[in-house]
Amino acid sequence: MRQCRTAPAAQPTGQSLPVTTTRYGYFGGATTVTEDTGSVVRTSTSTYDGAGRVTTKSLSVTPASAGGTAVPDVTYTYNPATGLQTAVTAGGASVSTAYDTLGRVTSTTDADGNVSTTGYDAAGRVLTVNDGKGTYTYTYDGTDATGKAERRGLVTSVNTGGAGTFTGAYTADVDRHVIPLGWGARYSPRSWP
Repeated sequence: MRQCRTAPAAQPTGQSLPVTTTRYGYFGGATTVTEDTGSVVRTSTSTYDGAGRVTTKSLSVTPASAGGTAVPDVTYTYNPATGLQTAVTAGGASVSTAYDTLGRVTSTTDADGNVSTTGYDAAGRVLTVNDGKGTYTYTYDGTDATGKAERRGLVTSVNTGGAGTFTGAYTADVDRHVIPLGWGARYSPRSWP
């Protein structure tokens, strides 16, 4: 196993800056990170499976009186067929994630049971996002907020369902990087019957 130690060039008066020691496992991932200020030591520990993926993370502080609220250990679960992360569990609460056959996230269920879903178009772009409170629909290309035709595959509008549709526009900087001009340049409120 390898180890790396980093320390400040000098310590300030008053509270000391931490000296950090990181130990690495066989797959190159950090197995232990220790931050020592001289009076308080915080240690993060990670374990990995045979594929080099994190399976557990824990955090401890010594002395315990310096640690504040205890942080529960976190456990990561993976789909054996795809290798994709399917759940993160901490303190009995779990967040789970589902994927489509292309490995894209299609739904996430949080610790309270709230489900968020994501739909994609044929080009693999996000088409809809439902966060349990509403559905957002994204439109690509078409007419932007300045009235110009957009043909670069960029989002030109977001329909929020109840609130209306926000339309945006883009421009290019001197290096031809695409930058947004801002959203809300044109807002079309939903008309109620």
